[in-house]
Amino acid sequence: MAAAAAPGAAPARPRFRAFAGRLRPAEAGWLVAAVPVLVAIGLWNVLHGFEVAGAHRAYRASARGSDWPAAACSAPADAGPAAAAWVADRFKAQQHELRADRAGRVLIWYCTHGKACGGHADRLKGIASAFYLALLSRRALVVRWEQPDALEGYLAPASVAGDWRMAKFRSICPEVAADSAGFAERSGDGLLGDRRAAECRMDRLPHGTRVFDTLDDPEALVRFARGLRGDPDQFVVLKANQFSAALLARAAAALHARPDTRRRLGCLANPFKAALDLLFRPSVRLDAALQRHRDALGWAAGGGGAPVVGIHVRLGNRNQGFADPKRHALEDVAQFAECARYVERYYQLPAGTRWFLASDSPETAGAFAGLGLAAGKVFGALDALPAALREAMIVHTEKSKRSDAVRGQTYVFLEHLLLAEADYLVLSDSGYGATAAAWGGKTVPFHFRDCLPLVKPVAEVRHFRARARQQVAEEIETLN
Repeated sequence: MAAAAAPGAAPARPRFRAFAGRLRPAEAGWLVAAVPVLVAIGLWNVLHGFEVAGAHRAYRASARGSDWPAAACSAPADAGPAAAAWVADRFKAQQHELRADRAGRVLIWYCTHGKACGGHADRLKGIASAFYLALLSRRALVVRWEQPDALEGYLAPASVAGDWRMAKFRSICPEVAADSAGFAERSGDGLLGDRRAAECRMDRLPHGTRVFDTLDDPEALVRFARGLRGDPDQFVVLKANQFSAALLARAAAALHARPDTRRRLGCLANPFKAALDLLFRPSVRLDAALQRHRDALGWAAGGGGAPVVGIHVRLGNRNQGFADPKRHALEDVAQFAECARYVERYYQLPAGTRWFLASDSPETAGAFAGLGLAAGKVFGALDALPAALREAMIVHTEKSKRSDAVRGQTYVFLEHLLLAEADYLVLSDSGYGATAAAWGGKTVPFHFRDCLPLVKPVAEVRHFRARARQQVAEEIETLN
């Protein structure tokens, strides 16, 4: 019988003593060894949380002062929305002048059949650069995206005042532009304009119109901007697929933009998003597809409904229809899922949070299904299609054969816009996801590998060691 405890002595812990008494020496050794490991894991989670929070602060505080004059954004009137409003007013005014019966100057961003233009993300970056070059050189902007299919079937002008279609300009196609009835958007197929608008092609430009190719060469784009200053030609054609805030600043300096103009551009919180929002909205056909998928995901455009985590997995070299360098392995899907779970925990998202999956391989959805996730947790744009058709709809805008690319273009635009609308993002090494994050502008995207925010000061983020991840981080930040 156990002796009674002395008066005033601390109460014993019988349960712990009984448990310890039943341990064999080997079991006790394992327990002792496991304690430091568990403590280390807990400490790592705490430090990782601090690191994520610090990366968020760095992202929000990452100024573009090194790219712009020291006085950038010093005037309160130029900050944020005021700068965006100034850009919108100036762009629409320049577009309006060219639609009138005036022989104004035009900058044409150009991508047509048989010409290398880059992938979906590259083209959007080139268009954003052309937008600001037109703005700074006081030219109207025409977007001529014909390969593999006409852009107007997927993205329409965001406004009448900001119409960028070639056939709208009387100085290029007077007989077509005069037929205003030919530009009504048809609700049946979602295509802008009719066959009359298609008559206005690049061959309608004057003989000898110069075409400047700056693809994959940011220095060439700066040289083009320098030559654009004072260029008397009415029409100038540009092929470009580069964009960054720093490149925009250099172009503004090359064009000798006024200090107040450069200051306003430097105040834009997200110049890439500002340009694309002023240029584009989904066509009727694409918007209907977007709405069907929003309803299926339970979220509304512009917010509302259950939160959605967008996941972009670009494996590379997994599709028979086109050749693409290998980016990731199918086994990496588990890391994408773990990062998405971490995002849910970090932001304390509700249990009903769904994941929108966009990928270049139908195998990716099967890999997610094998992780034991709740039914309906992962949703893809291709899920409604028969299994035999899903791979046929996965195409690359530049690398697929034209007939294949046309077949899958709706899903290229659809998945990109849905990723942009997602509340949170987990990305792979791809400009497609990076531009979606920049255009959406909602949240700091996470890279799947270490599940840390993709921010500019990557040198300060301990776990970003791989150069590929650093490149994606830098690309997202330079777009902003």
